[in-house]
Amino acid sequence: MSHMAAIADDDELTYLHLIENLAHEVIGLAVDEPWFGFGEEGQLAAEPFDRAINELASHLRMQHHKGDGCVDEQ
Repeated sequence: MSHMAAIADDDELTYLHLIENLAHEVIGLAVDEPWFGFGEEGQLAAEPFDRAINELASHLRMQHHKGDGCVDEQ
C-alpha cells in the first residue's frame, strides 16, 4: 500500500506528518547527488528541480515544529 493511500481517514496532523516523512525520504535519496547542498550552496545547482530539492532540504533542516520529534520539548 502506498503512503498516500493510508491518509484517506487520517486527520490533518497525521497527514502533515506523512508529508514531512515523505520529504525526508526524498532528501535521503538526494543527499548523495553531486548537486545536493544546503542554503546558498544548494541554490547554485544548475537545474530548477535540483534547486527545489535543495530548498526543501534546507527548510527541513532549519524549521522545527512542536511535535515533529526533532527537538527536545520540555
